[in-house]
Amino acid sequence: MNLATILRHKKARAALGGVLVALLGWQLCWLPAGGYLARVSYDLPFVFAESATPTNLVLVEMDEVSYTDLRQTPGAVWDRRLHAGLLDHLRAEGASLVVFDLIFNDAGTDAAADQEMAQAIRRHGRVVLAADKLNPGINGIVGLRVVPPNDLFRAATTNWGPAKAELEEDGAVRKIFAGTEQKPAMFWVAAALANPALRQAGADHLAPRWVRYYGPGGTLSRVSYSLATNQPAGFYRGKTVFIGGRPRTGFAGDEVDEFVTPWRRQGQSQISGLELTATEFLNLSRGDFLTRLPTAGEFLLLACMGILAGAGLVSVRSWWAVLLAVAGAIAVVALALVLFFSCNVWFVWSVTVLVQIPCALAWSLGWQWWQLKKEKDWLDAPLADLWDATPATPGGGSSRLVAPAAISVGASNPEGLPAIPDHELLRLVGRGAYGDVWLARDVLGSFHAVKIIRRAAFDHADPYDREFRGLQKFTPISRAHPGLVHILHVGRNVAADCFYYVMEAGDDEKSGAKIDPATYSARNLGRDLHRRAPLPVDECVELGAALCDALEFLHGQGLIHRDIKPANIIFVNGRPKLADIGLVTEIRLQRQRVSLVGTEGYLPPEGPGTAAGDLFALGKVLAEMIAPRPAREGAPGSPDAGATPADPAREKLRAVISQACAQNPATRFASAGAMREALRAVQNNFPAGGGEN
Repeated sequence: MNLATILRHKKARAALGGVLVALLGWQLCWLPAGGYLARVSYDLPFVFAESATPTNLVLVEMDEVSYTDLRQTPGAVWDRRLHAGLLDHLRAEGASLVVFDLIFNDAGTDAAADQEMAQAIRRHGRVVLAADKLNPGINGIVGLRVVPPNDLFRAATTNWGPAKAELEEDGAVRKIFAGTEQKPAMFWVAAALANPALRQAGADHLAPRWVRYYGPGGTLSRVSYSLATNQPAGFYRGKTVFIGGRPRTGFAGDEVDEFVTPWRRQGQSQISGLELTATEFLNLSRGDFLTRLPTAGEFLLLACMGILAGAGLVSVRSWWAVLLAVAGAIAVVALALVLFFSCNVWFVWSVTVLVQIPCALAWSLGWQWWQLKKEKDWLDAPLADLWDATPATPGGGSSRLVAPAAISVGASNPEGLPAIPDHELLRLVGRGAYGDVWLARDVLGSFHAVKIIRRAAFDHADPYDREFRGLQKFTPISRAHPGLVHILHVGRNVAADCFYYVMEAGDDEKSGAKIDPATYSARNLGRDLHRRAPLPVDECVELGAALCDALEFLHGQGLIHRDIKPANIIFVNGRPKLADIGLVTEIRLQRQRVSLVGTEGYLPPEGPGTAAGDLFALGKVLAEMIAPRPAREGAPGSPDAGATPADPAREKLRAVISQACAQNPATRFASAGAMREALRAVQNNFPAGGGEN
């Protein structure tokens, strides 16, 4: 069994789709494109967040205004007496914690100023300093080396740590810098001072954490350095104060930086390094930093989503697949937002929304397009007549049937025929596009016809399922009218992947109801016309009226035949019957579509699906019955084909055929009963001695 055969089954396609989409999600976690999707997954939830300004923190910015007002020399280290004075002011105003996002690893040009600043640090008692960091390469090994503050300041406080931004390739910072194994980051040291429980809990400072931004750049409260001591009384009480440079000044004497935020897609301002450091401090001290799902959990989640999308969408119709894909994407985004805002957790949900679900939808629509194409190929190809004397062989062409030895259900079966309960398959008597018909004998010695429909004969499931649906609708009513072929038994063979039904056997072409299995050839109207067309008018009328009667009953049950043609009209005990009921379906309701199936030449111009379509096909059959053989070769003839000298009965019959075959459905007969009465009226024009030949 090859892959194409396996993929004919919907469950196999669903399983393969689920596996492929899940593997695609896994691979994207390692490919460069996965980095972009991870950034999208992190950034987009912030768009739904409202900016929140924490009230327990103030930024003191060393900006251009401060440079001018305080008369600092461009490119030089700021006068550290200013820092000492600011520290004393903040201590007097009750600031709970002061963090310098500035590097003090070298001595200043004024030793006295350095001493004043060191003493101010001691007097405050809760000051955190930043350490420099280098990435030296020693013997080919690249690592991070921390350069501590100047000894003078390090003696004044033990609270210091490296300050670094985990910059990504798009200029954004998403992951919180943890520090080194020996020294936590500066904002971790500050957070442990602000929230002692963080240190008491023994939290691992190296555990991966991600930044939760409280808004775009400029969200946190700030004052200019030159105005820091002019704020109202109590302004700093109980607050943490971060002191550092403001971007694009170039005058602070220290490193100045600026980073993009998740709001950059909305044109919002970037965030300064000072505000970023303060944001990371708030994340740690408040415990509202973000975490990412563990790798194993994320892989499992992507696998589950990929399997659901890949297997689910290919199992439904195209419109349902589109709707489910949209609903699934919305559900995944909703899950991501709930985890983000309620649990402070994020994961690469965009892999599912932007890749897995679209690929699963493409897989589904692609297969359905392929199925529709194969279905169209089936429908465009002429259907082989099931009851022809020269049925088509599977490999193409035709071959006249020969009578093989009787095949017993208990005997060796080289053709792999399914077992038909209480029946002995005797002879293949018909082969069409949708199945084979065998002559069979039951335990009482009666002859029946058995039609076997195999799933393997179809490129996809639609024609196979359609034939079974037609059988389901037709079987319950088949024995309620003498003009319909009687279905005696229906069965399904799961092992052989087929279904079959047992029906009454048609008359033999030569011996009628007396059947000889060795020479049996089922009589149908197509073979009659091949031998002796045109038929007498009275025979045409009688046969047409009988078929109208059968159609009137069928239509009264809410069903249509959709494949009326001479080869599908068999004779049982001399009476015509509608056979080959695989295309039977419900009459089309308003705006309801019915598959375009049937036989070319008998399909109405508006397509199948209505009772008027069946009457159109019957009109074409009557036209063939009165047309001489030369006019009949090729497609079904027009009502006027092969006209003979006028006589009243024949002209009346032609008028009936013309009305039945009208291009406009509204001008055809209103019902099969009305067409039957019109045919009966033709009999009034027969000569007294009988019908015309």
